[in-house]
Amino acid sequence: MRSLFWVTALIFLALVLRLWYLQVVRGPYYQELAVSNRLRSLPIQAPRGAILDREGRALATIRNSFTVSVLPGRFDPTDQDLLERLGRIIGMTPDQIREAIQTGSRYAHEPIRIKRDLSRAEVISLEEHRDELPGVLVEQEPARYYPKPEGAVAGHVLGYLGPVSTEQLRQDPTYRPADLVGQTGLEATYESLLRGVAGRQELEVNALGRPVQVLGSQLPIPGHDLVLTLDAKLQAAVEKALHEQVASRAGSPRYPDAGGGAAIVMNPRTGEILALASEPGFDPERMSGSSRAEYYASLSQDRHLPLLNRVTWATYQPGSAFKPVTALAILRSGAATPRMPFYADGYARTGRLVKTDWWVPLGMPSPGTITLTDALAQSINDYFWELGAKAGIEAIAREARAFGFGRSTGIQLHPGDRPGLVPDPAWKAQRFADRPPGDRQWFEAETMDVAIGQGYLTVTPLQMAQAFSALANRGTYYRPQLVREIRAPDGGVVKRFEPELAGRVEAPAAWWESIIDGLEGVIRSPRGTARNAFAGFPREYRVAGKTGSVEVPGKEVHGWFAGFAPAHNPEVVVVVFIEHAGGGGSTAAPVARAILEAYFGLNEEKTALP
Repeated sequence: MRSLFWVTALIFLALVLRLWYLQVVRGPYYQELAVSNRLRSLPIQAPRGAILDREGRALATIRNSFTVSVLPGRFDPTDQDLLERLGRIIGMTPDQIREAIQTGSRYAHEPIRIKRDLSRAEVISLEEHRDELPGVLVEQEPARYYPKPEGAVAGHVLGYLGPVSTEQLRQDPTYRPADLVGQTGLEATYESLLRGVAGRQELEVNALGRPVQVLGSQLPIPGHDLVLTLDAKLQAAVEKALHEQVASRAGSPRYPDAGGGAAIVMNPRTGEILALASEPGFDPERMSGSSRAEYYASLSQDRHLPLLNRVTWATYQPGSAFKPVTALAILRSGAATPRMPFYADGYARTGRLVKTDWWVPLGMPSPGTITLTDALAQSINDYFWELGAKAGIEAIAREARAFGFGRSTGIQLHPGDRPGLVPDPAWKAQRFADRPPGDRQWFEAETMDVAIGQGYLTVTPLQMAQAFSALANRGTYYRPQLVREIRAPDGGVVKRFEPELAGRVEAPAAWWESIIDGLEGVIRSPRGTARNAFAGFPREYRVAGKTGSVEVPGKEVHGWFAGFAPAHNPEVVVVVFIEHAGGGGSTAAPVARAILEAYFGLNEEKTALP
């Protein structure tokens, strides 16, 4: 009996000591744990800043959307039935849900996003089955929205949002897993300004992890707005004209490789870009939507490379559109004067090689004795072959670099732009250093190729726009600009971008006039290479430009048109490039005409006529 008493006493004492330990020694810990199970601190995503065109029209803004998340500690990822119930509602497999949880498990104290941008039916179904889904939370978040009709335009300028990477999470701990951040374009360039600052909300939750009441909140700070130099209406017109021309050639038996192109419209007086289009393009809204993975995969597999910004990141030989630069090199070297006569017989000889001009196989009559102006208007290769060789590759290369070729334009558009290539003997010797001496030597035939925009020379369409801005301004050109203003959430202007001088090409007025007259002749001369494309175009606008047709072995030629208007008081530069679809006069020039008609409002005038 006494033994039973002592056993009971020891048990009672152990219970008392355990209770004392739990309440006194470990009491604060369990109190904190109980509070943490009852209270949740949830982040509030900041509304992303809007992107507006120069007239204030929204190109990218935000809308309300719903995201389904799970609460760590409340949602059991090992419960197969729970995973299947949730998956049936939101259209995901259990494995996909587990993967999302694993991806977002870095912040164990915060909700882990499973699927964003839920449909109305999905939200309703989740609410109806909330008691069967412990630890499941529906959050309201701002999502990127692209208003119509402008919403389908300027995809390569705006860029797109994508899930934050592991490296970005490491560098910036304020990001949450599965956050959408700018990956390309202006969305990436100005990510830190557009994203804003997230807020917090303190919630009391029940045993199922459902919010009971809001205990307090810290409001998020919206992101800054960008006001662009783009004109949304002109951008839409440019994309339409470019798309229709490319689509008309793509897939045809004659043009099996057609399917890509680029166009850019710039104010030469400031460097402001009014429109920038790369064809094919993509829809930035679908890139950040719920079906992003499937859409991105389809774009990645498209042989026409819709994710490639051809304006800034693709390099091509410029063809005859480069001839104004060669013309200035010829004049500066003393190889010719503006009025010096030259007899064009259609052939150029260097060593044992004889080059034949493009018009000879067509059976066209010889232009006879011509000047520099005639050579530009009629795109006479013979002139630029012989006199370009006389000027020399060093002179042509110096002139090209003075116009900005061979280096980045400095455009603020992620991932920037490619520098292209201006070749010379030093470059070739280095490039082919591992080859025999004969292969490293620079030949006169290679100078002739560069003189007409072929050979090793490569440029981007953006560089062509900058170069033709220099021609339009008679020497001065500006850094290409896409953003006019950055505005704070309260509407105040944080920064206003002014024109930034990029370079200056010095030359006598007579040289400029002879080149500009030749570029006008491309449009108006009886043998001008763009005369058909611009037939009937109002003469008061006096377009000056240059076509180009780039030979590509085994494929159809590329087509260029670069020009500006009005010729003697320029306010707009237009560059159009179309891949493997025929010469510039028949493919790129008609697109340029449509763009200029849209810019000057000529289509509106036609519509208004009775």
